[in-house]
Amino acid sequence: MKRKKLVTAFLMAQACLFYVTLLASCNTEFGSDQGLVTVSQLNGLPAKCRVSMQGHIDQSLWGGEYFTFRDSTGEISVEIDREVWQRSSIPIGASDRVEIHAEVERQRSGRIEVDVKSIRKI
Repeated sequence: MKRKKLVTAFLMAQACLFYVTLLASCNTEFGSDQGLVTVSQLNGLPAKCRVSMQGHIDQSLWGGEYFTFRDSTGEISVEIDREVWQRSSIPIGASDRVEIHAEVERQRSGRIEVDVKSIRKI
């Protein structure tokens, strides 16, 4: 019985450590010391969290400002405004690796959206 409680306490401590690590990567401003976040880590982040991610822009969705962003952990729909593309001024294709700086947005339904503020080819 005592062993069960010890294992449970250990697992809870590990889960808390993981959550604190995710929150530590959540900034309200973009900074050069900010770590990268993966698609799979987005679920644990709060709204208005600014993140940096590396991966690929695969395809345009609905012919507008929404695209599929993919990294090694998954894919998500991202919104990239026309102005953001114009600021990048470099053609980016599906095979190009990019870094995006974005803001996490949560819908009332719980669905996560990523609003890209800047993009660059790496």
